[in-house]
Amino acid sequence: MTLEFVLLTIAGHSPLLAVLIAGLALLSARRARLGPRSVTLARLGLSVLLVSKLLSLLWDLAFPLLMYSPVYLEQQDYLRLTRVVSIVVTLLSAAGLAVLIAAVLARAQAGGAPTPGPFGAPVPSALTPENTAFPVQGPAGHQPPTTDQSTDWARPS
Repeated sequence: MTLEFVLLTIAGHSPLLAVLIAGLALLSARRARLGPRSVTLARLGLSVLLVSKLLSLLWDLAFPLLMYSPVYLEQQDYLRLTRVVSIVVTLLSAAGLAVLIAAVLARAQAGGAPTPGPFGAPVPSALTPENTAFPVQGPAGHQPPTTDQSTDWARPS
């Protein structure tokens, strides 16, 4: 096994490894905003995906060593071993992704007060007739609140 092979193999796996590690770091920074259950599930999901990717990397590095090792294995043994590793990596990846989806759903089910969106603007679910620039027509006899001309730019005259 050459150094070039090792470096190229690691380079091939590094983008997803970097994204998973960055995801774990971002979770730590956003812990208070996401809620404890969502953060726990997201950490578990990202960790399982990270283990899956590391196992895949280790197998990619170990397989050539097995092929050229002094231990003699039949071709069928290599195929079985490759299938087992592939099934384990696939199951770990699916489980990690499922737990990440559960983390998103746990966040969505938590409800509570709406969190501010980008630049402090309310998220769409938090918009009500009182905090929009476009008054909603109320029941008969109810007049929508009047606005000054500076916020009334979108309404035709």
